[in-house]
Amino acid sequence: HHIGPFPLILVWLAQPPSPLSCLSLLLKAPAKVGGRVVDMAKTSGGKKGGSSGGGREVNKKGSGREEVVHITSIQARWGVAITAGVISTLLFALTLYPTVPGGDSGELTVSACRLGVAHPPGYPLFTLLGHAFTRLPLPVLSSSPFFSSLFHLLSPSSSASHPPLSAANVSYVYEGGWTPAAKVNLLSALMGGGTAFFISATTSAITGGDVGASLFSSLGYSFSKLVWFYHIQAEVFAMNNLFSAMLVFVMVDYAIRRKRSTAYFGAAVCGFGFANQHTLLFFALPMVATLLVQSFLARKSEYLVEVKPVVVAVTVFAMGMSLYIYLPIAASLNFVSQSWGDPSSVSGFLHHFLRKEYGTFKLYSGDEAEGNQLLLGIYYYFVDVIDDGVYVVPLLALIGALALLLSPTSLPTSQRGEEEREEGKGEGDESERRGLLAFSPASSPFTSHRRIAATLLIAYAFYMVVFHSLSNLPLEKPLYFGVHKRFWMQPNVILFIIAGCGLSIVFRGKKSLTTAAALVFAVFAIITRFAYMDQKWNTSIRDYGQAYLDTLPTGAILLAKGDVITNSIRYLQQCEGYRLDVTHLDQSMMTYNWYKVMNEKHYPHIVFPNDKYNPYEAGGYSLYAFLSANYGKGPFFLGGGWYHDEEAVLQQYKLWPHGFADRIYRIDEEPTFEEWYESAVSLLPNFTPPSPSIYPDDTWEYVIYTDYHGARHRISYHILLLGISKLDTANAIFQTPHQAEAILYEKERKEKERLTAELSRIELATKQAKKEARAAKRGGGGEEKDGGKAKMVLAKLEQSKKAVTSMIQNLDKKMTTKVDVTKTGSELKNEAKRLLLLSADQFEAQIESIQKRNESVPDYVWKNAGVSYSRLYTLEPAKYEEQMCDRFKRFVQSSSDKKEAEHVESVRAAHCDRNIRLSPSSSPSPTPSEGGKKGKGKGKNGGGKNGKGQKRKL
Repeated sequence: HHIGPFPLILVWLAQPPSPLSCLSLLLKAPAKVGGRVVDMAKTSGGKKGGSSGGGREVNKKGSGREEVVHITSIQARWGVAITAGVISTLLFALTLYPTVPGGDSGELTVSACRLGVAHPPGYPLFTLLGHAFTRLPLPVLSSSPFFSSLFHLLSPSSSASHPPLSAANVSYVYEGGWTPAAKVNLLSALMGGGTAFFISATTSAITGGDVGASLFSSLGYSFSKLVWFYHIQAEVFAMNNLFSAMLVFVMVDYAIRRKRSTAYFGAAVCGFGFANQHTLLFFALPMVATLLVQSFLARKSEYLVEVKPVVVAVTVFAMGMSLYIYLPIAASLNFVSQSWGDPSSVSGFLHHFLRKEYGTFKLYSGDEAEGNQLLLGIYYYFVDVIDDGVYVVPLLALIGALALLLSPTSLPTSQRGEEEREEGKGEGDESERRGLLAFSPASSPFTSHRRIAATLLIAYAFYMVVFHSLSNLPLEKPLYFGVHKRFWMQPNVILFIIAGCGLSIVFRGKKSLTTAAALVFAVFAIITRFAYMDQKWNTSIRDYGQAYLDTLPTGAILLAKGDVITNSIRYLQQCEGYRLDVTHLDQSMMTYNWYKVMNEKHYPHIVFPNDKYNPYEAGGYSLYAFLSANYGKGPFFLGGGWYHDEEAVLQQYKLWPHGFADRIYRIDEEPTFEEWYESAVSLLPNFTPPSPSIYPDDTWEYVIYTDYHGARHRISYHILLLGISKLDTANAIFQTPHQAEAILYEKERKEKERLTAELSRIELATKQAKKEARAAKRGGGGEEKDGGKAKMVLAKLEQSKKAVTSMIQNLDKKMTTKVDVTKTGSELKNEAKRLLLLSADQFEAQIESIQKRNESVPDYVWKNAGVSYSRLYTLEPAKYEEQMCDRFKRFVQSSSDKKEAEHVESVRAAHCDRNIRLSPSSSPSPTPSEGGKKGKGKGKNGGGKNGKGQKRKL
């Protein structure tokens, strides 16, 4: 009975056994050789069998002579690779994001949903495959008793980091069907399973079928924190990892067998891989070059240097690259608003393909990086590898690299009878009939562990040096550091393969120990990381985008800046069709020449004053010109702040907090304080924000966490700034009840001013009417007629005067009896204080959590806590001075940003070292006369030069 891999997968999915029992089935699967079935369970212990997955020698007659055939259990090796792929895919699918994640994922998902153009270089393969996945009629997982039970089993029932998977959120995540984002996320999970398959296959080919080594390298790679995280969300890195693993496998297989089919397959891998991500070039170049150099040094005639095979290989490569034709087609059709770039022309296509907007040989368009990026990047890489690999992976990789480089030219599992095959078989030998993925042992004089190891290590070193030389992200900033880390998954493919070889060397000859060690490491990685990687409940990014849109009125125009804002809103609008009445404009995209051309048809009601948004370049327009041309077409809102701080905009328009966003008002249309405050508090986001104890500061969830509390922070801060602008002092609205009255009853005050002016006009008109009546009386003639007319005018004016006077009296009564002004001012102060304390408490909880883990607190956390306390210090200096000074001091000590540290230090020194209060709310500012008296007085701060100098400082 022959049990192949595909029936085994069906058995697994229908009634899943344990991984150990499945592996046992694979190891017992028989192999066919020469039409005879050979039970590997019986042969693996043969005297002549290899120690790492070899078998025994079987005599097979043919052509009148005997040849020695080495049984390597092809089915078992296939089974191990497929098992690694299935386990990886299953775990990725169980921890998949149910909706849109952060970063570029939202933009890539929108491109896949609507067939748009993604950011440079365009990623056509990912876009087309992603679009196909969005059209798949996937089953509702919770309808399956197995998956429903599995979700509940794997969900933590109660913890601070994860909410219990109740019936309500199971319904939202699974019973509601697959969201468009979840379907594209699933594509990455499948790519992750394929990556595990090829890593296992490569390790198996090098070690001669060592099951433990194959499982260690494949599952260890899959369940490393960095890889796991990017295989459960829609990102191009999962597909790039697959092509990287395929390329390494092809290189190893070609080094072993030297077959044309392998070379052609490698060309196809490169072509389709480049249609996804260009960093694959950093593997392809050194691998191809190394193999060619080795061939010439060996003085052997190789297929790759012949004309016909080269033409075929180039043709196959071009077939993969031809997917880039999608970009000009999609740009010409222009299905989706705010798609990236205009590759419809040759110049536009090359501009996009070569990533000129970022810099062709740069990772980032900015220029903020400091220090030696090469050494700094490599240092951080190895720190991450040591942490992610639990010290075991880098150590085994070192052992494996040294062992392979120092090994003899033949593979360690090859048998003496197989060191050289009989000549004359050519293209029709047993190895060729097995196909490209045959995992054949060493069978030619070209095969060598040294050559394979040299090629892998050269490719690894080439990638590390070239990538870290080109990467110019400011690594001292956590979010940018998180972006940089994603590119480490590609070299880790080689690292884990070599580590698997190292494990095989350590337990050489003890196959059961190798397998046990691999399973222990994989289970340890899964158990310790599952809770952190389990994102099936995480809807933070979607909740964030929905909260942004829900607070905006119908017909709103949102000017946004920042990936997490723009991508979450773009996904909701264009993939789920949510709040299409809101016009969403990306300030960053507006700075490009193609934005107006590509988006005018999508926003016919919007006027773009010139070619692009840039007030400092010819052909650009300012935001002031944009607002002037469009203000009044709908309420304007700002998300993420101004892209440029234009003086004209800041003078003519004011921002008022409005949920996550800010409402843009012209200065002559600002609301009253009372109107704004009531709505601002009601519009605060009310979803549960991500916890910083789960998501570190290099994640997008942490950005949402800070924005969530920042929205509350901004209300209290706006109250303070509003008071400062009214009084031109730091005591805000709390200095006197009169100022609180002026703000709280601004609407009534303005109405009273209007009525008072109207009353003055009536009184003047009354005087004029009386003067005219007296003149008419003295003039005689039509005295009776004129006198009657004057009396009517005077009567009407008197009525108007009485009405206006009554309205003024009612307003005065309303303003004095509506509320106690002093009490309201105190309540307003308490509300500001409450919101500030909430923000400060959140940062304190974060500091405590980080310190409990014996980790260093990031400098910006100290700064944020200090800012929170500084605003509380504005209200009550004596109570919050110590916390403010301590947090600012910690920031200055830990910050790598010299300019910012100097600025904060100047603030800290002014209010801490010199004990000068920012807001002397406990003792109101003296009047000019009082100040004069103090200046002339005696004592410590008395008169003379010192007294005046101290007053000037204050």
